[in-house]
Amino acid sequence: MKAFTRRLGAAIVSVAMMAGLTQMTGAAAFADETETSVPSSSVEETTSETTKETKAPKETKAPEETEISETEKETEASASKKAKDGPAQITEKVDAFLNKESGLLTIKKYGNEITIDIQIAGVVVDQYFYDEDEGDPDIYVINVKDAIDKLIKRGDIVSQSTYSIWLFAYDAEVMVATWNDKITYESKAPTSINGLSASINNGILKWKNMKGITDIFVLINDFRCVFYTDRTSLQLDKEIDWLIQSGYIENTGSFDVRLLFYNEKTNKNVAVWTQKYEYKTTVTAGQKDTLTGFSFSNGILTWDKYQGADEYRYIYTTPEGCVEFWAFDENRFDANDYISQLVRDKSLNAQSHYSITIQAIKFGYTDAFDDPLIMAEGTYEYDFTVAPNPLNVSGKTATVKNKKLKKKKQTLSASKVMSGLGTARGKLTFTKVSGNKNIKINAGTGKITIKKKGLKKKTYTVKVKVKAAGNMGYDPSGVKEVTFKIKVK
Repeated sequence: MKAFTRRLGAAIVSVAMMAGLTQMTGAAAFADETETSVPSSSVEETTSETTKETKAPKETKAPEETEISETEKETEASASKKAKDGPAQITEKVDAFLNKESGLLTIKKYGNEITIDIQIAGVVVDQYFYDEDEGDPDIYVINVKDAIDKLIKRGDIVSQSTYSIWLFAYDAEVMVATWNDKITYESKAPTSINGLSASINNGILKWKNMKGITDIFVLINDFRCVFYTDRTSLQLDKEIDWLIQSGYIENTGSFDVRLLFYNEKTNKNVAVWTQKYEYKTTVTAGQKDTLTGFSFSNGILTWDKYQGADEYRYIYTTPEGCVEFWAFDENRFDANDYISQLVRDKSLNAQSHYSITIQAIKFGYTDAFDDPLIMAEGTYEYDFTVAPNPLNVSGKTATVKNKKLKKKKQTLSASKVMSGLGTARGKLTFTKVSGNKNIKINAGTGKITIKKKGLKKKTYTVKVKVKAAGNMGYDPSGVKEVTFKIKVK
């Protein structure tokens, strides 16, 4: 049985940083208290579909101290990756059954080499990885009540009446199925809480940092958000809206907000703060608006900017499938140029008609690695036509020191004497039209070479013809004469 941790958005943090929990190795974080091996007769009580005897996960020795740092590195690397979609966009379900009286959660395998994260109250406490070649059991059982007790004892969560339980199935790093339920349980485990100063006013959660902390966690209805110690506030209303729209929490109108100050070196919480927060919002899971204002001219597609979007994602749909890519905070992009690149790279076949979907993307307010929320989207259909080349180059003045020129020849890049070279579509060529004979220009790169001792102290004017070869989306009509100056002093 293999165990490691993954972050679902900001909900799942490294178990190595989980307050009070020991380093997660082997099959489970709570191998001593929560793993349960039950005979087939007990399993039949929890799920009628299985008659196969449940086997305990394979025992794994705890790593030596030298191995812990490597485990932490792997954990951090895994946590930096985000799932493809949020729970609101996943329709497949993990086959699981929760016996709410005994607290036994029985999970059936989802598929070969599929990993299932087991999350209780916002904390990943265990993981079920099925490998047919290793002879892993077809079902896995964990006692969630024991796990809840341990979380409370460690101060990772506070005692409450109802706890959420989520299962997230991953094929590699892509979430493919989920399952969730709740259990009502009055735990008698003591809670360790040290006071810290925090408050919620006008939708803003603020706190004062304390000495000896390396990380700050905010939990909203069991969903864990990760901070670092340079943060002292959170736009709580906006974060709640984002979590609801993404499908991570329900719109209950009342939210349990908890603040954890954590010390990585001691693997303990320094302090815990909790408050019930009443907040009414109309957002719903999966809610998104429609992008409007599409316009296509000379190969450039534009649309009305969507307020609050961090990025836009572009998705081409063709008979061969979909191709998607990203841009940053731009409500316009060069569609013809991108099509030319995709055709050249054989990602798309050349055709006359294209359909493109634009999605306005918002990331969570707590962490750049949160799963993106699709705030709005719109689709535009257009016929592909070759557009005029947008080449727009102008000359500049460059300076060369006569002292250096006396010793050896001097060179200048094309960008030193011309601006706007990036506006061209297709390969550029340069042809000198006029200017001093001791000033040469490379036809392919535009690099300027000045002959040793070839120029005296004064300003020289050079005229160059710049031509853009074009590509599939833009014709080779981009030709412009540019005048630039070289000052020798």
